[in-house]
Amino acid sequence: MIYPFIYPFIKINMPKRIKEQISLTYPFVMALKPSSKAYEVFDARVGGFSVQVYPTGKKTYFVNYNVHGKRKRLRIGEPKLLKISEARVIAIQSKETCKSSINIAQEENLATEAQKVEGSKAQQTIATLADEFITEYCIGEGSEPNLKGWKEYLRILNKYVIPKWGNLPIEIISIGAVTKLLDKIAKKNGPYQSNRVLAVIRKLFNWARDKEIISYVPIAPKVAKKEKARTRFLNDYEIVKFWKACEKESYPFGKLFQLLLITGQRRLDVASMRWSQVDINKRVWMLPAHATKLDKTHLVPLSTIAIDLLNSMPRFEACDLVFPSSRNNNYPVSGFGKVKKRICTFETDWRLNDLRRTVRINFTRLEIDYMICNKVLGYIDQSFEGHYDPQDYRKQKKNALDKWAQLLTSILTKNIVALDKS
Repeated sequence: MIYPFIYPFIKINMPKRIKEQISLTYPFVMALKPSSKAYEVFDARVGGFSVQVYPTGKKTYFVNYNVHGKRKRLRIGEPKLLKISEARVIAIQSKETCKSSINIAQEENLATEAQKVEGSKAQQTIATLADEFITEYCIGEGSEPNLKGWKEYLRILNKYVIPKWGNLPIEIISIGAVTKLLDKIAKKNGPYQSNRVLAVIRKLFNWARDKEIISYVPIAPKVAKKEKARTRFLNDYEIVKFWKACEKESYPFGKLFQLLLITGQRRLDVASMRWSQVDINKRVWMLPAHATKLDKTHLVPLSTIAIDLLNSMPRFEACDLVFPSSRNNNYPVSGFGKVKKRICTFETDWRLNDLRRTVRINFTRLEIDYMICNKVLGYIDQSFEGHYDPQDYRKQKKNALDKWAQLLTSILTKNIVALDKS
């Protein structure tokens, strides 16, 4: 697909670096026109991966990353000689070697070796298939992606799969190789992450089998790891500490985290919140069907504390996102893990998803009906009502969230006084 909106940049004096990130494709790269100065276009899929266009018309792939605070830059190869999926593999692997403190000279050797893959046309590599899988199966051609969580699929493939298997033909991936990879992830990142990687790998291999690229899926029947149900939630004292820390944190993350606790909604749903979805007068936030796990419109009534928080936030011209990225206001913010550690730490480790559990625990404390709790939080109800009940329970959900807002205000008021005295 050619992106026409880039051409206004190309016709004038081109800056050295275009801030707009594009999901690079071969046709798009080849369509880039030279300017009086060299310029660089960065890929939206792999951080630091770019194509540089010289005044002569020559194009070169690069990967940019930091080593001990210093920017490093590695030449990958020319688009005419190297598939873009293979160039992405080199970029990802080069960044991985950087994290492992491998010498830069070794990275250049890695790039040279990886380019030899171009000569093998008969076999399809994992990297090539992963690129097609994301483009065709996960994103698709419609106005909305086939899978709203496709970015998470892409993250998992780029972080866990392609660095290990990227240059390998898919035919040689065995059951043992899959099991070994998942065991390693489970040991380092835990069983939950191992199972998420398994889900993506299974989807990728099933898709490849359906396209008759492979004859069987090399995944053992009982390879999934046993997960321990998480029960962590924030107590009243931790809620106060968390809230005060959020107030000290600058926009957007401080207010975003507070809204997570106020509404009990999913992190990505709140981060992707749009002003066009919010009706301040009717005090409701409407998530469209394609943006929810329910596959239907999800109404979230907004309490007074939520409305006050939204009214205190800045709005940017030609930007519909409530929490846009500072790099590109067409994309929501990201990098929650680093911010979470900066904002608040507790004696017992916590995660952002624990905020949803905190809301759910306090619903029980307020004696709110079990079904209404699930309706507010947007859980998929496998019961009869979940499949056949068409009501949105707006009034009941509003009552639940208003009660929670009152309790939250009470917790903050009482405990902030106690916290200040201690």
